[in-house]
Amino acid sequence: MSASATTTTNNDAFNNFIQENEEQEKIHKDRLVNRRSSFVPRQISLSQRQATPGEIILVLLPYIILLIDIFIFFLLRGFKLT
Repeated sequence: MSASATTTTNNDAFNNFIQENEEQEKIHKDRLVNRRSSFVPRQISLSQRQATPGEIILVLLPYIILLIDIFIFFLLRGFKLT
């Protein structure tokens, strides 16, 4: 009788262990899914406002300065290519 009771207790303990592991795996998978979902890009609104003149100047300013710098460089050299 005691061997049967011990076997039943062992089986119950083993089943409880398996059930807890399955629950832990489920929780872990749910966390991974929740974490992974944060990498999914959000919907971006495609309506864009028109750029203001100030923004256009700020974007083009480095190129304008570069062209002026090159012009001054050639001006100082006397526009000699050789």
